[in-house]
Amino acid sequence: MDPSAGPARLETILDMAGGGFGLATLTWLCVAVPALVLLAKRLGHRGTWWALYVLGLHGALAPPYRRLHVVSGMGFTLSRLIALIYQILTIPTGAEIPLGAKIGKGLLMGHTTGVVMNGLSVVGEYCVITSGVVLGGDGRDHAPVIGRNVYIGANAVIAGPAIVGDHATIGAGATVIGQEIPPFALVVGNPGTIVKENYRRSYHNYAKEAGCE
Repeated sequence: MDPSAGPARLETILDMAGGGFGLATLTWLCVAVPALVLLAKRLGHRGTWWALYVLGLHGALAPPYRRLHVVSGMGFTLSRLIALIYQILTIPTGAEIPLGAKIGKGLLMGHTTGVVMNGLSVVGEYCVITSGVVLGGDGRDHAPVIGRNVYIGANAVIAGPAIVGDHATIGAGATVIGQEIPPFALVVGNPGTIVKENYRRSYHNYAKEAGCE
């Protein structure tokens, strides 16, 4: 038996494995990623292509995950597999947005780094979530519910059974723990304090809300 046959065979196997991985990666980058970005745009989401990739992947995998997650046996196992694949594919983005989180259409994410959501979180339509935002639970199956057209500034933390009303603005670095924030309010500081009611945002592209200052 040729002593060099073993290493040569191993080298061939490794070359084939490397080629297969490279082909799969190229296919993902050239086909899957653009498709997910287009899906995100169809759902009205906006932001960098990196953010659109995350939101498109969430939009594609969340429905089957939720359907299977409530089924016992093989269905539940498949849901866990979908969640594992999703987590692996989103690792490079720096965001942790579980498939259980409910995200309304039109979400704007300019950056994904540091964004963490609890799996029970609810985000309404046309919200803005910036980098470092945390929507956390309280360990007792309570998670934030974010209304429509809410702006959440960088590094803000909203946790527990917090409810944020429509059109509210959560300032950068603000901490809202279990509070109920009324619509149109401006919240800043730690702990989060309402410093202005009927606040109308003017520093981003959303139309100014009628009836606000």
